[in-house]
Amino acid sequence: MISHFNSLADDYLASRNTLVLDIADTLGMRRASINSLTCTQFLVALENEEALVDLVIVPSSQKFSYQFSYTFSFQLVSSILQYIEGPRKALLGRLKVPASISQDRLFLSSKTGKPLTERAITGFIASAMRFSGMPKGSIHVFRHKFINDEVEREIMRRIEIKLDTSIESVAAAVAIKVGQVNPNSLHTYISDAFSRLEKKLPKDNKSKIKHLEKEISELKRQLQLLRQLTVRL
Repeated sequence: MISHFNSLADDYLASRNTLVLDIADTLGMRRASINSLTCTQFLVALENEEALVDLVIVPSSQKFSYQFSYTFSFQLVSSILQYIEGPRKALLGRLKVPASISQDRLFLSSKTGKPLTERAITGFIASAMRFSGMPKGSIHVFRHKFINDEVEREIMRRIEIKLDTSIESVAAAVAIKVGQVNPNSLHTYISDAFSRLEKKLPKDNKSKIKHLEKEISELKRQLQLLRQLTVRL
């Protein structure tokens, strides 16, 4: 996908699209949250005496007005600052766009200098995925991937240090990391992760996975009973 962006004739488009992809891939942020980021949120990093630090940011636009924070690595912040002072600044100079038009937003339209639309993000990510031969999809694919990776890491971490590996415990821990208010929405991710890990883990850990699978089956049984009870009521 990066090669597709780099093939674009416009340096601004290549830089902007690559950054959007990097943020989605490394942080699992939703499209609206990525699009709401502002330059000011990152320029504060230049005021920090300890330059080599990560930056914690709370996007202004979040699902159901959540206030989750995301930690941007120093490397990612550095790339964003280079984009702000380079391609983005050059675009505004070329278009002669005043600050009232760009609204301090990080990602702008290459034609008007106005804040990028969420539909545009969906479009160029989907286009790059098609070009790369990936299955049909768009930016939300990267959030699913991020959640799957976090679930697997959390399960492995808990197995290693012998922490509680119940579905509820894993879901609660991961929900905070991925910006998910309802941990129950992660149960499918966790169930799928158990199945994947069973194939990859050494034999001494497979018994642990078998135990977890039994918990999943029991959970599904309880959910089914609750549904039946609800229908009767």
